Amino acid sequence: MWQEEARIVEPPPPPPKPKVLPKELEDVTEESLAERLAYVREKELKADTLLEETREKCAMMVQDAEYASERSEADARNLAEEIKEEAHEAGKAEGFEEGHKAGMKKAAEDCEDILAAANDKAGALMNAALEARKIYLQMAEEDVTSIAMHVVEQILPQHFIDAPQIVLPLVRKALMKVRDQAEVVVYVAPDSYEFVLMAQSEFQQMLEGQAVLLVKSDAGLKPGDCVLETPNGNVDARLATQIELVKKAIQEVCL
Repeated sequence: MWQEEARIVEPPPPPPKPKVLPKELEDVTEESLAERLAYVREKELKADTLLEETREKCAMMVQDAEYASERSEADARNLAEEIKEEAHEAGKAEGFEEGHKAGMKKAAEDCEDILAAANDKAGALMNAALEARKIYLQMAEEDVTSIAMHVVEQILPQHFIDAPQIVLPLVRKALMKVRDQAEVVVYVAPDSYEFVLMAQSEFQQMLEGQAVLLVKSDAGLKPGDCVLETPNGNVDARLATQIELVKKAIQEVCL
């Protein structure tokens, strides 16, 4: 009796080890970030493609199993008819009935076995694909985190060295926290001093009443650093402090 078996589809291979990036992380420059982010997007696309291909394979497996089940049932019915015909010709009513029941029982059992096996294989294949996709995406998230941390730790400080005037938004934000103080002294790095001094009038208008605003240069501060001193306490807006806050936020979101 002919019976077609469901095609066997191998589960997806485990995700490959992370590719070696073009350079070590500590050597990353701002220009190479686009290449690294493209690498991350490529891995995410591969994960989605793998999952879609697996869905198609699973659907094909179930379809093949259903087809094989139908053929098995048809073969069993034919067998039952043959037995029934032989029993009828021999005039054996008992054999006729038993043959018919045996054929139908075999058809039902074959159908159940084929469909159960196909569903088991499809389920295992989907689980493997989902796990592989999870690993791919986890690898991508780790790369994004590493890139973001590097930007914060190395590239961001360089911006303040190249363009000291970009400290102004930091000073403005820090002043918002102490605008009700009677006296505020703003300490910045020497490279930023002239820029902050030119904006002193604007910053003065941010304070309430007749508050006094002074701008001083502090050689102990690094580019991008800003410390505000008031009678009621200080505001630490140094770049290192800001970086730690950003790094903490990145870790909470990505890790």
